[in-house]
Amino acid sequence: MTHNVNTSQAVVLRLGGAAGTGQHQTRNGLLWVPPTINTRFASNAAVADVWEGATLRKLEIHNRSGSAANVGMGFRLANRIWIGGRLSSNGATYTDLTSTLQSQTAATLQVTGADQTGFVIGCRVPFDWMSVNITTAETNDGGATVPDHTVQYSDFAGTGWTTVTSGMPFTDNFTLTDTVFTAAVKDFVWQHPYSWGAWTSTVLPTGYYYLRVTCAQREANDVAAIATGVEIGVMLAMEGLADGEIYADDSADFRCEYATGLVGYNSVADAGNSFKAFVMP
Repeated sequence: MTHNVNTSQAVVLRLGGAAGTGQHQTRNGLLWVPPTINTRFASNAAVADVWEGATLRKLEIHNRSGSAANVGMGFRLANRIWIGGRLSSNGATYTDLTSTLQSQTAATLQVTGADQTGFVIGCRVPFDWMSVNITTAETNDGGATVPDHTVQYSDFAGTGWTTVTSGMPFTDNFTLTDTVFTAAVKDFVWQHPYSWGAWTSTVLPTGYYYLRVTCAQREANDVAAIATGVEIGVMLAMEGLADGEIYADDSADFRCEYATGLVGYNSVADAGNSFKAFVMP
C-alpha cells in the first residue's frame, strides 16, 4: 500500500531538546513511519516491535525559507546496523557508547579537559546524514586556545582517515575552527563519496563505514559536550534550491531495507517548508 505524505516542517532535519522533548530516538517528528508489527522471536521472549524497510516512490520539496537552501528527503536507519563511541586523537583507544547514543540518555562525546578525544559513528552501509542532539555544550576555559574540530571518513582501504573538504557536505555543523559545540542539534548531510571504505584495521570494529569528529586545542578546564540521542540515515538531496522553487522526482524509487522512518531536510529552517511524497513499506 502506498502512503501519501503532505506536510510541513519547521526544523532543518530533526528537533532537539532535553530527554523527553527532543525527537531523536523516537517516532516523533518523522514524516512517515512504517507500520508496526508485534512479534516474539523465541518462546517466552518479550514481544518486540518490528518496523523496517520502505521505498520512496515520488518526492516533492517546496523551499519557502526566504533564501536558497539545500534540500532532501530520505530515511532514518535502524539502530541495529550502526554503532558509535569515543575515539582518542591517536586512534588507539575506542570507548563504545552505542546503547547510550541510541537512546534519550546523556552520552559524553569527549573527555573533559585537555584530552583531544573525539567521537565516531559507524554503519554497516554508507550513510548520508547524521544528527546529534547536543544538550550540554562544550566549553572553552578562556585559555590561550579555543577548540577546533574536523570531520573525517574511513578511507577506501579502511585503514585510515580522509578529511571532509568544504565542498562535500550540504550541511556541516561539526567542522569548526576556534569554536565550541553549542547546546543544539548538530547535523551533517552529504552525498556519501565512492571512496568511503568499510573499516578493515584495528581498534575499531571492522566492517563499518565510519564518520569521525575530531577535537584539537582543548585545555585543562574545558568541559565535554554531551548528546542526548543520535540518528543517522540515507537521503536523496540537491544543492541550492531557490526560494519558492520546488525539487521534485516523480520516479525516485529509492529503496532502503533498514528504514525506520521518512525524514525531510531543508538547510534553512522555516515553518513554511513543505514535503510531499509517495512512500511504500
